[in-house]
Amino acid sequence: MVACSDLLEAEGRTLRRESVRVGVLLIFALVAGIMALAGVLLLTLGLFLALAKPMGDAGAAILLGALIVILSGAAAWLIHRQSQ
Repeated sequence: MVACSDLLEAEGRTLRRESVRVGVLLIFALVAGIMALAGVLLLTLGLFLALAKPMGDAGAAILLGALIVILSGAAAWLIHRQSQ
């Protein structure tokens, strides 16, 4: 009986330690995702501002919108292909 309770106690400690580790990793992943999104938004804004002068606002928006749709479609296709 004592061995069983010792085993449960050890497993509980391991579970707690691993839960904290997973929680910390999730927080880091969330922060990294937010930073990556901010980077993509700033890159898109920079491209828009660079293209707006020669193409006009509407042309730059259309070009960047089409580029983003194509890139997101390619990413979705790759995810779909990898999931099979």
